[in-house]
Parts: sequence; C-alpha cells; structure tokens
Amino acid sequence: MTTYQKNNSGKRALFRAARKGAIFYGTVEVSRRVAPYEDSQLAKRFTVTHMNGILGVPMCGPSSLESLLYEFGPLSDRKPSHLRGEWEPAPQVAGPLGVNTKRQLDKAELRNLAKETRGARQEQKKAGRRGWL
Repeated sequence: MTTYQKNNSGKRALFRAARKGAIFYGTVEVSRRVAPYEDSQLAKRFTVTHMNGILGVPMCGPSSLESLLYEFGPLSDRKPSHLRGEWEPAPQVAGPLGVNTKRQLDKAELRNLAKETRGARQEQKKAGRRGWL
C-alpha cells in the first residue's frame, strides 16, 4: 500500500502514479452533530477520469487530484482496512426481525392512529390543501 502525503514530494509521486482509471482513497471526517451514530471517519474513493488538457494534471471529475490530496489526504492506493467506505452500508444496530414480522395493533393504538388522522385532515383543511402535497 502506497501512501501519498500532503507535501511536494507526495504530490509528485501521486502524479506519477495517476493514470486514467486509477483509484485512490482518502479520509473523510464525519460531523458527530449531523450524524451522531455514524463512524467518526470514513474512507472516500476517487477515480481518475481524465487528464486536464491545459495543465496536464490528473482530474477526478471536476476536481484535480492535487486539491483532493490536500482536502482528503493523505491519499493511498488501497482502502484503509480500519475504515469503512462511505459507499458501504453502516453496521446494523438492532437484531434481525425474525420470521414473524406482522404485529397486531391493539384497540388503544388504533384509536390513537384514527385521532392523529382526523387531526391531520383538519390541519389540511385549515391550510386550504386538498391532498397530501
């Protein structure tokens, strides 16, 4: 696994290794305020799509590989084994549902749902809307 650091020598080595279709991985810091149950860091994947015709630098979509190195770096050519990729599903928190997933509502729950439905309809009439949207 080759790691490219956020300095000039790392940038030059990254540019030498970058070919169209090459994949590099960086690290994303996840805000705990926005996603409290998410991992604090995730791996982010970048694919070199083309070389810039004017500057001759490798590009990952609209962003240059150099800007991605300084924003998400250090970059590496393999996914870090200790990080989950942002494209991978989050770990399951609750256990599996099991075979019997149907649940019977009791009379109190049905009355409460009917009351909430009536209240929502009245709010829609007050707002002058006829449908759900």
